[in-house]
Order: sequence, then C-alpha cells, then structure tokens
Amino acid sequence: MVVQGKHSIKFSGIQEEISVSMEFKDQVVYESYKNNPVHLDYVTQEWQKNVNQFLGMDFEDYS
Repeated sequence: MVVQGKHSIKFSGIQEEISVSMEFKDQVVYESYKNNPVHLDYVTQEWQKNVNQFLGMDFEDYS
C-alpha cells in the first residue's frame, strides 16, 4: 500500500459539505487500506465522532 502525502481533516463544529474521492489500483489494495490500523484508528477517533451524515459510493470498472 502506498500512502502519498499526509491528509488531515479538522472539524470546527460548523456544518460543511465535503467530498472525498479515492481510487485504488485493485481490490487487494483497497482491502489493505480499509483494514489498515491507522485508517481504523482515524475512523474510530475522528470520523465516527464528527461526521453525522455520510454517503458512500463504490464504483467498479467493468471494461
């Protein structure tokens, strides 16, 4: 898994809409990201506490 750069999202209590788009080389890389302890910690410590609405969309390339 390659992580490029450092990403940080700070929540200030102001309601804002943001969008995040991620593209993964293949399913193996996605699963590695999704199950990474750093990612899981962020989800638990930040995302679940600060995000009250979330719409996730997954797309697959069938070409």
